[in-house]
Amino acid sequence: MRFIKVTAGSRTVVYSRKGAPSGTIQLPAAPFIRQNRLYLPVRFFAEQMDLDVQG
Repeated sequence: MRFIKVTAGSRTVVYSRKGAPSGTIQLPAAPFIRQNRLYLPVRFFAEQMDLDVQG
């Protein structure tokens, strides 16, 4: 199981995986809130879920 913590305005992501030590990753762009919605860099999260990202 994976846990990922993001904060709007911060490029640092804190993650943990069951049975493994926690760590941090720097995103290429910071998540942001617009009109009460949180926008995330989709490529990063798709890759973290082991999805095949093209292009």
